[in-house]
Amino acid sequence: MSRSLTMMFGVVAGIVVGLIIAIFVVKCFNKDGKFKTQYDEKQELTRGKGFKYALYTTLAYEAIMCILSIGDINLPLDNFSLHFLAIFIGIVVFETYCIFNDAFIGLNTNGKRYAIVCVFIAIINFLSAIAGFVQNSKAGTNIVPSTFANLMVGIMFLLVGIEFVIKLIIDKKKGEEV
Repeated sequence: MSRSLTMMFGVVAGIVVGLIIAIFVVKCFNKDGKFKTQYDEKQELTRGKGFKYALYTTLAYEAIMCILSIGDINLPLDNFSLHFLAIFIGIVVFETYCIFNDAFIGLNTNGKRYAIVCVFIAIINFLSAIAGFVQNSKAGTNIVPSTFANLMVGIMFLLVGIEFVIKLIIDKKKGEEV
């Protein structure tokens, strides 16, 4: 089996395992133990806008990638990493918009548990990325896509945590002004 086919199966297996873990994690940080997070009408509308902005941003990114591809402009990342970056950017736009517009955490979500899970996921991904960088440097190879993906996921969950803290500070200052 070729290396790229093995890597493809590895990515698919990682996605499947990640989705299975996500189901249990969502049930864990929802107060009622249900899989479905509940949002009020305002949150639903805001989340819809967030999805729209994320989609437009991802489309703009991919349009730029198409133009660069047509122009034979090579970027320092492989195709997997460039497309993963598109997903990453879309998710960051969505979660940033929703966090700052009070639509990220659902009505039945335990915020403290959610924050703990985010920190845990960020740490696991940063450790995996560091291990990948060390292994690649010892082998004298370039960065592999899975290492880049781990780094991006770690950064994404770290951003969620930082944005939550910023949002708490903003909300606290608004409360003091009233």
